[in-house]
Amino acid sequence: MDRTEILPPIGLPVSTDIVDLHAADDASIGEIIHAATTLSRIAAARMADPTTFSELATFTQSGGADWSGFQGSEQHTAATEAEYAAVPPPTATPPENYCDTLPALGIMFTQLMRSNDVMMAHYVSMVGSVMRDQIKYLGATHAETSFRDSRQYLRDTMKLSSNTAQRHLDRATYFATRPGADPQQQANQPIFPKLAESFTAGRLPGENADRLVGMDKDLIEYAKKSGKTTEFKDQIMHVFEHGLLEAGESASPEELSQQKRRWMDRIAHEISPDGPSPAQLLSKQADNALKTRGRPDGSGRIWMDATPEVYAKFKNFILHQSNFNGKAPVISPELAELLNSDTTPDLNRTVPVEDPEKTVGEDSDGQPVSAGYMALIDSMTHGQKLGAILVGMLNTILSMDPAEIGVKKCHGASAQLVVVQDIQTAYKTLGYQPLPTQAQRPPGPEGLSPPVIKRSNPDIVKTRGPDDPAEEFNDHINPVPWTPYESEVLNSGPMHPADTEILACNAEIVAQIRNGPDAVLHQERTKRLFTTAQRRAILTRDRGCQTPGCTVPAAYCDIHHIISWHSGGKTNENNAVTLCSRHHTAVHDGTWAIRKAHGLTFFQPAGWLDPYQPLLRNAYWNI
Repeated sequence: MDRTEILPPIGLPVSTDIVDLHAADDASIGEIIHAATTLSRIAAARMADPTTFSELATFTQSGGADWSGFQGSEQHTAATEAEYAAVPPPTATPPENYCDTLPALGIMFTQLMRSNDVMMAHYVSMVGSVMRDQIKYLGATHAETSFRDSRQYLRDTMKLSSNTAQRHLDRATYFATRPGADPQQQANQPIFPKLAESFTAGRLPGENADRLVGMDKDLIEYAKKSGKTTEFKDQIMHVFEHGLLEAGESASPEELSQQKRRWMDRIAHEISPDGPSPAQLLSKQADNALKTRGRPDGSGRIWMDATPEVYAKFKNFILHQSNFNGKAPVISPELAELLNSDTTPDLNRTVPVEDPEKTVGEDSDGQPVSAGYMALIDSMTHGQKLGAILVGMLNTILSMDPAEIGVKKCHGASAQLVVVQDIQTAYKTLGYQPLPTQAQRPPGPEGLSPPVIKRSNPDIVKTRGPDDPAEEFNDHINPVPWTPYESEVLNSGPMHPADTEILACNAEIVAQIRNGPDAVLHQERTKRLFTTAQRRAILTRDRGCQTPGCTVPAAYCDIHHIISWHSGGKTNENNAVTLCSRHHTAVHDGTWAIRKAHGLTFFQPAGWLDPYQPLLRNAYWNI
């Protein structure tokens, strides 16, 4: 009897008697796809039937740990400290027909979607190769006029939009072998073999593949505009491909989209160390001009295409205004009511305040703040608060004498912009003498250190062979004698050195040297709380919440003891990780376990979140 291997080893194997897999070996590609289409239509009809819900298989629950084997924060830290010690046995049992559970259906639907993406990519590649012989392969009557190109064919026959058709064409170019040609020749192979292999195997989601393709296309344009050859760009990308692969397989599409700029800056710096940033060459030309567009109802849009230095200062301004000593933002009640009257209900009407005139705090100038005012401010969204601050500033400026404007500053002090760079980049930005030759990064591909984003679950013994001993997971990655490239504005995001130099006169440039990606300083078990210097080092190292998929900047995060203080954990940087409040709670309630491997900090999802429980790192902050 044939069994499937598309599900994790939970419950009994699934019988595939519904399909004769031996007959599939002798079937044509059309017959196989016809059978798959027929089964898909049957499955769709069953899923649409309301009575199908009653067929779902359920887990047998019992007290204690969840069936992933994790029990809570203290047990998590004990497992971390023991470095992959045996975890407790499961206390919830999956059904024998695991394939009928909701998690299993989700896994199989994911594989179906990815399989369709793979088939479409190779199908589009075939379509592209027959455009010159449309009569033979497409049954067209006039080869010269039937279909202008592959995109038109996809739009006319499959009713795809132009953007969707182009997405499939790009996937075919990057991930499919040229049909009908010698696959051994380099020109006929996928542009990125590792990514293509992952995409074909269903590990790289189509949405993530599209983002990686888009980034490479942008880098091709950047290389051309900066006077470099695309061949040199390809050398850099092939070194970086392993990091892209790990991130593409484990990160969410949103996380990958936000990470694109960080990768672009880093790879562009390797392509042209002394060249302009990608933002300068590829982005829409910013002019710092306010633009408006009215609507029929009298409302309208106001926006600005800001240059990198202006946008960085604006983001820093937002950070200071939103979190200034924990005090209320300076917004007049009249302005707050004006901006939120049409979108947010009056909080005093929906949630009564016992004494609206009662003083509950003070503003940045030491003036009393009433409960009614705080209720009004709390009813506003984050964007409305920022809008109120900016509109209030505009009102103030318009009412001031021009001579006064130059002395007005936010809360009486200028906001400080902190740029964090590796020592080699910072020396160049500041105009210092270059580092000694032995301490400098090798130019080109040799100077790249691909990041570590994902590792398989070390508790699954079968993943380790004779050449893959368990002790390997406790080894530290040997640091190189030079410092990896780093350049970004703290709490704002990456910034290319070419853009940073513009701000060097007005910003504090901080260079931090680390002995490897996860080690900063050391402090023995002397204090329960982290010192100011330690917090600064940890936040600079992590830059934001380290939970996979999270993009919350460090300014809004907590610092968490990986091994808790009560379990003997030390208050030092190696035992610390940055977490936002939501994921801090998720770690304590067992949704994520924090584990050390290769000297790096990984997050392991609970079994109910991901049955394979891989070790993951945040792709946004760690690449």
